[in-house]
Amino acid sequence: MPSERAPVIRARDIEVVYPGHPPVRAVRGVSFDLFKGEVVGLVGESGCGKSTIAKVLTGLVRPAGGAVEYHGQPIRPLGVRRRPLFQTGIQMVFQDPGSSLNPRRPVGPQIRDGLELALRRRRQAGPGDPAQPAGPTANPGDWLERVGLAAGDQTRYPGSFSGGQRQRVATARALAAEPDVLIGDEPISALDASTQAKVAYLMSKLAVSQGAVLLFISHDLSVVRLIADRLLVMWSGRIVESGPTEAVWSNPGHPYTKVLLGAIPAPDGAGRLPAVPAGTAAFDAPPVIHDDP
Repeated sequence: MPSERAPVIRARDIEVVYPGHPPVRAVRGVSFDLFKGEVVGLVGESGCGKSTIAKVLTGLVRPAGGAVEYHGQPIRPLGVRRRPLFQTGIQMVFQDPGSSLNPRRPVGPQIRDGLELALRRRRQAGPGDPAQPAGPTANPGDWLERVGLAAGDQTRYPGSFSGGQRQRVATARALAAEPDVLIGDEPISALDASTQAKVAYLMSKLAVSQGAVLLFISHDLSVVRLIADRLLVMWSGRIVESGPTEAVWSNPGHPYTKVLLGAIPAPDGAGRLPAVPAGTAAFDAPPVIHDDP
């Protein structure tokens, strides 16, 4: 990205270790920047550390090493009762909307929770504050219409929606808080194939139109390619390749990226399995960084 633009999120040398016998080193020296108005795909196989990165950015996990800054301020770990108000400018859409939405509350009041967060941040922020919500604030019905549902649906409970509709509600709730960082943590993996691309495109369109950066985490490269400006490829806790989406897609440089792309099914009916290098040592190559065009 252009050097004159200040990143919204700046992560440097992030290390995360989960306790155990032996301890699990889930993230190993990960560094990246996120800029307003872009869609960044964080891709890799299950267990590579993608969701742990999301939890570090939202303060749900304290890193064992390194630093993460949001608008130049350190991200503080989540408190017992609430997050620091400043950090509510970072919102997340989780993998399972059935568990992230409160089943005992209509969806309208849940979206209103996001609207109230934006109002509180606006009152707290001073003139020129980079995390100042853009406004003007809409209402729950407006947000439901923006995600392709009806304004009257705000009186319904989450259980009365389909999985794809619940993920739209979760997206509306997150964006109602007017974040400048939206994280989708495998937000389409629980949806049927016909719905995945629609929800992914909707998230990217609404986030970018609001001036936010979308970090879209997925193992489905075929969907990520449709929406992402830039890719971060993660394997075994490390980012092994990064760059503009088409550059990574058309000219992958790291062995793991080649295998990941080769695993995408081809509509040829042949049923072939991708060739996989023998042993993980084949992936132990230096990270590949594609220059921005």
